[in-house]
Amino acid sequence: MKRLYLQVIDDDFVSEVLTGEIIYDANPNPFFYTLKAAKIIDVLDRVELDFGPQTPSIIKARKLLPFNNITGMIFKDAGGNTKYEVHIEYSYSSDKYPISDTVNAFSSEESSTYSVNYSYK
Repeated sequence: MKRLYLQVIDDDFVSEVLTGEIIYDANPNPFFYTLKAAKIIDVLDRVELDFGPQTPSIIKARKLLPFNNITGMIFKDAGGNTKYEVHIEYSYSSDKYPISDTVNAFSSEESSTYSVNYSYK
């Protein structure tokens, strides 16, 4: 299981820096290869992002595109309290392509559940 840690700014009413964790499973994102075949990955490899003076490092745009399927995201405030949370459960075909998923999203104000069905041609 891979994990990516980042900081984001929640600018709803009062700017607040949140620490985020993105969790990936071992299965490849099926859209990655579509984007690679369309040469979008090549373009993203040449694009550098600068997120301003608070985050002075420059990163390749490609790093923001996950190779593996995202299974969860958790964002916490400076006190370690969870503000937003998303969990995704996939059903896979025998070829390890997602055929459906269920997304559960939570915040302190609300929770939602979504179902997604995938179709490949």
